Amino acid sequence: MIKVISKEQWGELANPVPLCTFPLTVFDVERILSVEFFEYLEDGLGKCFGAYLEIDDSQAFLQGFFCKNSLDFGILLKCISTERNPSILVEKLREVFSTEPTWTTESLSPPKYGLFRFDDNGNEFEIYRFLDEASAQAVKLRFEKSKHKQTYFIKVVSES
Repeated sequence: MIKVISKEQWGELANPVPLCTFPLTVFDVERILSVEFFEYLEDGLGKCFGAYLEIDDSQAFLQGFFCKNSLDFGILLKCISTERNPSILVEKLREVFSTEPTWTTESLSPPKYGLFRFDDNGNEFEIYRFLDEASAQAVKLRFEKSKHKQTYFIKVVSES
């Protein structure tokens, strides 16, 4: 099931992760999904179009560039940095769009950078898992600046 969600419902903690690009226009995707993209300005890119979506139990951001009928850059699929199964998002949209991506990231594996904390008693707790280390570091820094002082750290974790 695919439905539009608001920016407030978008659960991103750090930086969305680019997964792939589909050779479609914004108009194509609006027609296929029966959604409407919003227009916004992005630093360094100019006019862009976007749609926040919930796809089954995942969240995605579809981004188009410059004008709604442009095929120059296609539609970029991004997911939240804590997405558990990014490959499922790509597969789902590949089926819905009936086309192959023109570019796909090298890593569609589950998140492997765990953000952990030690509590006051020395117990270790996993807080989040991220697809990329930069997102994990950004959220770690945000937690370290909070008033609740704990020790936070990042480590590579295996699938489970």
